[in-house]
Amino acid sequence: EEPLTAPGLCSYIAASCGGALGRVFLTHPVVPGHRTSNSSHLSVISEGVDESTPSFYAVPSIHPVSLFPEPPRIEHLEPADSQQQPVEWWRAMVRSSRVATGQAMSGNSLTKVPDEAVLGQGSYGLVWRAIDSTTGQLYAVKNITTRKRGAASVATRECDICDAIRLKPHPCIVRLFLVTNFLDAELYVLVQEFCPGGDLKGCIKKARQASAPSYRPPPLAMRWLAQIFLGLEHMHLEMDTLLRDLKPENVVLSASGCAKLTDFGFGRFGVESSGCWSFGMPSGSPGYVSPEVLHRESYDSRADLYSFGVLAWVMLTGGVTIGSEPVPPMGRPRYGGDFQAHFNDYDLLGRCLRNPESYRARRCRSEVQDFVARLTCRRPLDRMRHEDIRKHPFWSTARDDFQAVQLPANRPPEVERWIREVQNP
Repeated sequence: EEPLTAPGLCSYIAASCGGALGRVFLTHPVVPGHRTSNSSHLSVISEGVDESTPSFYAVPSIHPVSLFPEPPRIEHLEPADSQQQPVEWWRAMVRSSRVATGQAMSGNSLTKVPDEAVLGQGSYGLVWRAIDSTTGQLYAVKNITTRKRGAASVATRECDICDAIRLKPHPCIVRLFLVTNFLDAELYVLVQEFCPGGDLKGCIKKARQASAPSYRPPPLAMRWLAQIFLGLEHMHLEMDTLLRDLKPENVVLSASGCAKLTDFGFGRFGVESSGCWSFGMPSGSPGYVSPEVLHRESYDSRADLYSFGVLAWVMLTGGVTIGSEPVPPMGRPRYGGDFQAHFNDYDLLGRCLRNPESYRARRCRSEVQDFVARLTCRRPLDRMRHEDIRKHPFWSTARDDFQAVQLPANRPPEVERWIREVQNP
């Protein structure tokens, strides 16, 4: 099966417009008669931080490229190793396949991703590092196989959310470029912004290891929390969209150290939901999903803000002290799909806040305790909204944290303004 492409200037128009208008410019590039599906959608994942990296926020250097590159063509992308070089054996294999079949790109070839290019693997597929053979631009490519039950729905939802984000971009949400659906391989391929700084989970884990048995948050923790909130606020208030799966793994760091939201497979258009489960299960991750979502009650943007409160607690305390992973307190399922085991996760977190020593947690500052507690109440009506979060003393008491950090010169203007307000109340 052959992906649709758009020749010349049409490629930019198709990538910029999306939807029905964008698809007008798509054509079959090589072999007529092959059925394909392609949309101009967009999304991003990141490369894990090298274990030898001494800093929590240092990232490897990357090839100098333009700030806003032209959308790539799928046939120009090749797997790249950790040195950002094309994997030669894969390149030779694809060239041989193209000569034999006459096709510019086969979906099956993209299912054979070299181990040296793989960045991570999830429930529905994997993410790999790619380089554009014509420009040297690096991308992260997300493979979503539709053979697995429910994967097609997740892929479609992510594409739709990504299209909306492209129309209303934000510096604290990943840049998104292209999606191709290879019917021959039952594979969606999402071409995404490459964020070489890793994800927050990796940064928190490094901080735990570096300061054990105590815990010292990463130096940029407060700034990252500010950026996460700004990205969420944009999705809620400007896009009328829910993320519904906020956790450290779904926040990645750009080359400049900016925290960006990613992974929109559980996203939802409209910030008010009746509570029905979109995918036959709660939208979110254990420990981070709000109680009203678990109970199939109606919910709104405060479900995302609940997850933000949990993430803030894990970031600033390192999570529960048992085990090596930075995770929040959570119930133990008795079997697969035992969602009721998490009904009282909010209460476990409350106990960790009030009496951390008795619940294998670390004590936090009173401002942090109040901030997290007011975001993770059982009743959504009791939680803070966006304006309440902005005004909370949690940010003003973090003034020294902001001043101690050397911020990158190209930080987003929204973050610049907010930090200025925090430092000069």
